[in-house]
Amino acid sequence: MESAVLQQAVGILMDWYGVPPEAAIEQLEQWATDCGAASWEVAEGLVHGICLGRPTACREEVLRHLEQLLRQFPATAQLPD
Repeated sequence: MESAVLQQAVGILMDWYGVPPEAAIEQLEQWATDCGAASWEVAEGLVHGICLGRPTACREEVLRHLEQLLRQFPATAQLPD
């Protein structure tokens, strides 16, 4: 499941924000580091908690931090030149 939810989260960043796949993966990893969470937890929060509005295994504080980060995204994203 972890791999599937990571792929879904990458797809969301690519589709909604026009982020290339490599940059989407790096962004998820950076957000995970910022939140003190695993990449799969951030991906789970993005896919199930934010996009689908469903209960998720993502901790509440990680989900709230992710919501704040998404409000600033892609302005803070480090996209390739």
